[in-house]
Amino acid sequence: MTFIERIILESIQNKSKTIPAIVVNTDLDSGLVQNAIESLILKGLIKGEGGKYEINQDVFLTLAQSFSYQSDKKYEIRDLIDSCIQNYFNEKMSLRDSDKDLSQNSKLLLKKVWLDEKEEKVYNSLIYNLRSFLENVSNDHPLHPKLVKNKKIVFFGSCPYKNIINDQFKIPASL
Repeated sequence: MTFIERIILESIQNKSKTIPAIVVNTDLDSGLVQNAIESLILKGLIKGEGGKYEINQDVFLTLAQSFSYQSDKKYEIRDLIDSCIQNYFNEKMSLRDSDKDLSQNSKLLLKKVWLDEKEEKVYNSLIYNLRSFLENVSNDHPLHPKLVKNKKIVFFGSCPYKNIINDQFKIPASL
């Protein structure tokens, strides 16, 4: 599934929409939306009636449980993180010589740290609180605009550095 197809599915996940409504909701070009909708219909993931498109729940639920969908999620996460990194550095370069504040734009922080057992517990507690906050932010809040394009991408996590080091020495299966 392409990135654009995933955005369109996200746009119509709660309510059927017309192509112009999807364009407004996602900020995608109408030609891209039209092509992606045709592809999603051919895949059986969405259905259209009266110019409105909605998710084909039966097919989508089956797909969500499949291995290929899980693989798609991996690529979606990679695409989103890569884009966030690219946006961060593009904005930083374009705002470097201006008086504009970066606080409303992309944010990125990466730290390599040593944590003792107590610090690890504090870190895990903070991650738990952040995750709880993000899960409890009501997407149905009446003041939240329902536009996909206005969502924030938030990512966080950690990994033992030795795992990353070891991953760098793995030989890809395709070689």
